[in-house]
Amino acid sequence: MDELDGMEPHYVDENSEFVQTLLRVYEKIKGEKGKCIAEGGITYVHNTKGGVAFGAEFPEENNNMHGADEHISMETFKINLNMYANAIAELCGE
Repeated sequence: MDELDGMEPHYVDENSEFVQTLLRVYEKIKGEKGKCIAEGGITYVHNTKGGVAFGAEFPEENNNMHGADEHISMETFKINLNMYANAIAELCGE
């Protein structure tokens, strides 16, 4: 092997105000305890300092995320819209 390419790990402290706001919104909308999940894949936020993935799938669903026939239910879509709107409002101080 002559060369090895890699990426620096992306880490955001789960105790940050940003992450805690997202967890609060999740808990308020979903009515269940939120938790942070670390994944080994590359997300759309990998190069966004302090960014975290939030939504769109829930553990109890089989939606073929990133596969053939990827989908979410209309109910999940509406829950995500509600969470995103609330998170934006809270993060912007509304």
